[in-house]
Amino acid sequence: MKKMKLLPFFMSILVFTFSNLFAKQVIHHSGGRYNRVVVHDYDTLQIDGNLIIDANSNLPSLYSTYDHTSPSVRYHEGRHGYIRVKHGGVLFVTGNIIIVSVDEDDETKVEGDLVVGGDLTINYRIHGDDDEPMNFKNYGTTVVAGNLNLNGPTKLDEDETLRFYNYGEMLVMKNFTTHNHVQIRTGTDHHHHPKLFVTGNTRFEGYTRHHGDDDEWSVIAPDHNHYKTPFTHVGTMDQRSQQFMTYTHNHHSNVQQVDNLKPLIDPHTQFLIDRFLGQNHIDISLPIEMETFTSKVKDDYVILHWATASESNSDHFELERSYDGQHYEKVRKDISAAGNSSVELKYNVIDNEVHNGHIYYRLSEVDFDGAVQSWSTEIIMRHLTETESPIVIYPNPSDREINIDFSSNETNTLEIDLVAASTGQKINLFQVNDGMGNHHIINVENINNGQYVLLIFDHGRLIKRQHMIIQHQ
Repeated sequence: MKKMKLLPFFMSILVFTFSNLFAKQVIHHSGGRYNRVVVHDYDTLQIDGNLIIDANSNLPSLYSTYDHTSPSVRYHEGRHGYIRVKHGGVLFVTGNIIIVSVDEDDETKVEGDLVVGGDLTINYRIHGDDDEPMNFKNYGTTVVAGNLNLNGPTKLDEDETLRFYNYGEMLVMKNFTTHNHVQIRTGTDHHHHPKLFVTGNTRFEGYTRHHGDDDEWSVIAPDHNHYKTPFTHVGTMDQRSQQFMTYTHNHHSNVQQVDNLKPLIDPHTQFLIDRFLGQNHIDISLPIEMETFTSKVKDDYVILHWATASESNSDHFELERSYDGQHYEKVRKDISAAGNSSVELKYNVIDNEVHNGHIYYRLSEVDFDGAVQSWSTEIIMRHLTETESPIVIYPNPSDREINIDFSSNETNTLEIDLVAASTGQKINLFQVNDGMGNHHIINVENINNGQYVLLIFDHGRLIKRQHMIIQHQ
């Protein structure tokens, strides 16, 4: 009788042993377009190349099989597309993954392990009159060697949004970016203790804040639903991602910036990196150790200085300028970096195309693998000589009109031009003649959105220069 009771125990051990043995055998299949990919318990499926998941009934479905040796390809009725990695299963894609889905039945769920050798991009595609969300849920471990791109709908319409859930551990080795309307959700329980790691930069790029009473929320309007579990990053975060991802409780924040993620990730995550990505994986520490990044006004130009304590795999630097902290234009984009260095290196750049105002500078380092990290500094520029009489220009940004106020009615003949910052195209806006008054309204309804420099000339002499943003609502 005792032998009979022990039999199920030994059988369970045998099943566990054989399952792990089979898990070590990798099933290979070529990349391509499928409407779904399913990896069964304890199977390891490697897709060589790029994988595109498209909710298209004309595409085949790919399944790993329970014999752990070869996948099966089938055709199904229905247009639902997704990836499912079941408990103990592993899906390794050597290239990029692109998921194009249309509603909540297109739910990608990772209960085992997902390893992506390139980028993971998820696109929400509105289909007909469906008012349903599209879901991506990570309960296991997901490692993305490239960028994580979440592209939601451009306009909120009831429940039409991309929902991204993280209940497990996720490591993004390059940049994490959202576009348009995306929800990012997380939570803890007895079985799940989520962690999200990003080596590169985190950017939440919005499209429109429009929504109705019945519409869902998104990270574009981060007034609530903050990300409350640990988020650890090496690179920078923009303002919108900082607002949404940061949750403070009892003076402790869930967001942490570090120089090296390696000591923090789970040993199983490191095992997946070593096994599938090998020596080709991107280092999850800072490629640049920045000592200082400063700006200084000198006469009518700005001197930018930075120094690095060490560099690893660094290709080049890019320097950008902004007058509002949001819209940036290139100053230099080809500043050579050292590649690899363990000694202090110093860099200097002169920006002589500036005008008065609050100037924000952003310095970005791009490594040979395309990963980017950024630093910022700002300065007040008040050393440029302009008109004897003050000229006030408003609003900035402008939608339909630009107002210009002169301090005196006794204005000479003035010419007002607008120059596009990106192309240098000159637009003649207005001519002010004697006796026209000191307040002028310029219509800019037909001028494209973008950054411009407004120039005011008095008989050919520049008396006012101001950076302007045209942004139509």
